[in-house]
Amino acid sequence: MLARGGQFRAGTKHNIIPAEARLSPNLRTQDARVRDRVLGAVRRIVEGECRTAGCPTLPEVTVRPGYPNTVNDTVLDGESSAVHRELFGPPTVLDFGPAMGSEDFFPPRARGRALRLLVRDVDPARGVGRGPRCAITRPLP
Repeated sequence: MLARGGQFRAGTKHNIIPAEARLSPNLRTQDARVRDRVLGAVRRIVEGECRTAGCPTLPEVTVRPGYPNTVNDTVLDGESSAVHRELFGPPTVLDFGPAMGSEDFFPPRARGRALRLLVRDVDPARGVGRGPRCAITRPLP
């Protein structure tokens, strides 16, 4: 699960207590059941804080639809990994497992097969961000 602050908006002036506040967190999960549990926890926490503060009404919690999990196309993943091993050497291709994407990556169902790459400068002996700089200057097959 990933939770980020997202956006918080309240009031129009620094010296006026607002009648309304909006909190828009970014919540990501890889499983629908986990998402339901997280959203339930968010509701309980927000409602509990309102009750404790003596709010006249409970908050309205609105959940907007998210984006589907991005799952790499197995064939593209294998082909891409093979090319990277050939270009940069076997130790440079690492499988970090599932990762949380964002809305800046297109929903794969909208455009066909998907492949999301994480390209970093990695030296296996020294770690991420410590390896030689490299760039792919030609299209991958």
